[in-house]
Amino acid sequence: CGGGSLAAAPGSLTTCSKDTGGTCGFLGVCDESRGPTDCVDGRCLCHGDLCADVAGACSAPLPASTPEMASEEVEAALGLEKAGDGELCQSSPGWTDGWGLCAYEDGGKSDKLCALVPGGSWPSTRGWTCAAYREKGWCEAGRLVSAT
Repeated sequence: CGGGSLAAAPGSLTTCSKDTGGTCGFLGVCDESRGPTDCVDGRCLCHGDLCADVAGACSAPLPASTPEMASEEVEAALGLEKAGDGELCQSSPGWTDGWGLCAYEDGGKSDKLCALVPGGSWPSTRGWTCAAYREKGWCEAGRLVSAT
């Protein structure tokens, strides 16, 4: 909820592209800058288990990895929340849903749930906060369920 964005997902995989983007034409020779290559149908492909990097040079592939999840202290400092299968999401700071009439509904007198207009006081509100969505059960695993 709250315009969250994915910060990290477990099980990230690295892909390996053999195509360097280079051509070897009728001579069947690739430029030395590509590293160990094979000329296949006029294209320079990385030899063996090597992979092409963004510059088109062949090198050993990077190992697949799972990103380290943030410590509890880092999660709290950045406002990160666990959602779903270990994903970390971050709510947009100061996000509200724009429902200014939240002031008149259950929980609307809590500025933690129903955000005040900056410098304002109740009933001048900007809408429900992410905390309200969580407390009222409108979000599940970091996703909007309903706001009825």
